[in-house]
Amino acid sequence: MLFRDDAAGAPHLAFVCNSNTADQILLTESDDGVHWAAPANASRAVFMAGRPHCWDANGVAAGAQPERLSSGDYLYVYNIDTGFPYRPNPLGRCAIGWAILDREDPSRIVARSTAPLLVASLPWETCPEGKGRSCQEPMVVFTTGMKPLGNDTFLLFYGAADTDVGVAKITVRIRDKTVGTPVSNDSVGPELL
Repeated sequence: MLFRDDAAGAPHLAFVCNSNTADQILLTESDDGVHWAAPANASRAVFMAGRPHCWDANGVAAGAQPERLSSGDYLYVYNIDTGFPYRPNPLGRCAIGWAILDREDPSRIVARSTAPLLVASLPWETCPEGKGRSCQEPMVVFTTGMKPLGNDTFLLFYGAADTDVGVAKITVRIRDKTVGTPVSNDSVGPELL
């Protein structure tokens, strides 16, 4: 959810999904933060979808609240979930990616990761058999929250194996880019470390 008190007259935005819309993240808007509806412009209803032949092709899911960057744009960290219905993925069932949202219109994506930001790799995320580990779902990481630390650095809180909680520190390096020009990959724009 993105509450936009700094933009007079701009609607608040919520990025939502459920198991019935696991292939896409939908957008809802509100003028008061209480009453929510699909955007008046129906073409804005689908905020993000999986991209064919990309790491997130098999389904995207809503992530943490977008946070403002020093450029004025927003960092949005989202999830993939290939479990509704299950679609095999070499990255595991869930992984985390990022998108940059336009400072003037956060419903518009101006850059998006061509590779995942975080995948299950640690034992408590992968839950390998025979290691004495118990988990609900192996090969899973998904973001649940993000805390800005300043200087385009954030703590990313995430669930792992549907059993544990982790935290990762990420920093965004803003590269020069043409403002307002949408891009489909991360060759221009931010770099996440």
